[in-house]
Amino acid sequence: MKELPIYLRIRKADGAYRYVKVVKAANGKIRPLYGMVDGRAEHHPEGEYNVRVVSNGKRSWHSVGQDPNAAIATAHRMAANRLEGPASPQLVVMPSLPESPDGKRHDIDASIATYIAEVKAGTRKATL
Repeated sequence: MKELPIYLRIRKADGAYRYVKVVKAANGKIRPLYGMVDGRAEHHPEGEYNVRVVSNGKRSWHSVGQDPNAAIATAHRMAANRLEGPASPQLVVMPSLPESPDGKRHDIDASIATYIAEVKAGTRKATL
């Protein structure tokens, strides 16, 4: 899975905003709020992490806050979602309740059995 790039959005001295690459420490982790500006690592406490996504040839930026760990987690999650594609809604068909022989009331034992079957069908085995 290809990672999505993480950038730091900083405010320049003239008041304009700029996206810069994040600075990584020797252990490969992102240094909090450090960005590469003109080849030098600079600390920007006002900085905000952004994830760049290219979709259909168009680039978009998604703000993920000031926490570098949250930025990494969001980038991984967004990359995984891109691979899986959009979530497709699943249609759930509810079975009709069994009726009693007189046709007016529901049989409680049959209703309980129907409910338990629905719960088992809609949950993972680890949940039960």
